[in-house]
Amino acid sequence: MMLPRVALRDPGVGFLFQKETRQGGYEYPTRRFFDVHLQPGDLFIDVGAHWGIFTLQAATRHRHAIKVLAIEPHPQNIEQLKSAVRLNDVQDDVEIVATAAGAKAGAAPLLINSTMGHSLYGHGLPPAARNTTQITVPVVALDRLLAERADLGERRTFLKVDVEGFEPEVLAGARDLLESGRVAAVVWEYGRGMQGGKRREKMLAMVEQFHSRGFALFRFPHPGMGGPLVPFAPTPGGCNVFALAPGFDRLPYYDKPNRGPEPLPTPHKGPTDRETRAAITELLRARKLTDAARWADFAALHKGADERAGLAAPLVAPGSSLLDLGAGTMALRELIGTDCRYQPADLLPYADNTIVVDLNQGQFPEGEWDAVAALELFEYIHDVPALLRRCRASARRLVFTYRLRDRQDITARREKGWFNDFSHDDMRAMLQRTGWTAIIAEKVPGSGLPYLCAAE
Repeated sequence: MMLPRVALRDPGVGFLFQKETRQGGYEYPTRRFFDVHLQPGDLFIDVGAHWGIFTLQAATRHRHAIKVLAIEPHPQNIEQLKSAVRLNDVQDDVEIVATAAGAKAGAAPLLINSTMGHSLYGHGLPPAARNTTQITVPVVALDRLLAERADLGERRTFLKVDVEGFEPEVLAGARDLLESGRVAAVVWEYGRGMQGGKRREKMLAMVEQFHSRGFALFRFPHPGMGGPLVPFAPTPGGCNVFALAPGFDRLPYYDKPNRGPEPLPTPHKGPTDRETRAAITELLRARKLTDAARWADFAALHKGADERAGLAAPLVAPGSSLLDLGAGTMALRELIGTDCRYQPADLLPYADNTIVVDLNQGQFPEGEWDAVAALELFEYIHDVPALLRRCRASARRLVFTYRLRDRQDITARREKGWFNDFSHDDMRAMLQRTGWTAIIAEKVPGSGLPYLCAAE
């Protein structure tokens, strides 16, 4: 793909250039998903194709064996898209449709904020960007497009929709396609335009339509790091949503070649105000889901990590093998003996040897260890007894910290993201039921960690 130097002045193109050249690739996990699952004979529909990142990814995955419909209304983007298709010699595989997609045929105003930020009717744009250039573009329903292309009618289909909040209308215009049984996956953007008001109501109705058709909805915790697809909940903070058809065989996780922390972009971060945080926790508790955005923000994981590691390290025997569940910053690795074999496990690949698991989906590392560490982890687990049993089957010793329920208001615990509220007696009884005997169980004076435990 050729990027004219003058185009780098555009915020959207500049963002794309930085991701491609310095951060391992724009939306790498989503592209990895398509790389893994697209097969010869498939149809890929790219709604909001921009300059063709996803179009080219699909068209070159199995060269000359996948058909692509690239739908883009922005005139400047269309010219760049045509150039990229020619440069990659996929003219016979990619059809560029110079229009917007919607619920029905017609015309609509396109507000142009940048090459990436344009939006029909200004949906999804910040208020300051709604007084920008406006042009009128044609709109077509996807079902109509496909009805006119009989040669595409029987292909298994993957659909990617990135239209700044207009996704519900696009998918309303694809009703026949979605009910055909041919759609393997739909990847759509959950962005700022869906965080409140009528657009949120439309998004929630769209989610229910997916569920009624048997689709299961997932997301990546981080837009650039890879990891497992975790079940989606409409919490604040943007992400791509993966609507997977019944029986879709997703991978346990989608890896990336350059493992390690990446900053979490601001639009993907969760809110910090206490009331919203408590509401998010209650939503996730009700659905028994992982707080994906929390664990994707590596910078936030440092708080208290060194203190917890300092308390736990003396309880790890020299020369032992240790599985560190929810390893985060891996502060414990620096404090245990150099003769210990240290194995981190986390929701995201923060190190080359991290085992990637979502514990709330029942995933757990395979293998046996002398000890398992779980430092401020159980607070964020829905089924703690089940996790304790998995630990018991894998190790002889357990070292953990937990913030006990004392006289603290439950709402305050929810504001911190904690899903459960065990007392000292609750914890000891739960350990006993799951095969553990506590040998050290104490409150730590002057520490923010009320409970430090080792069990065998």
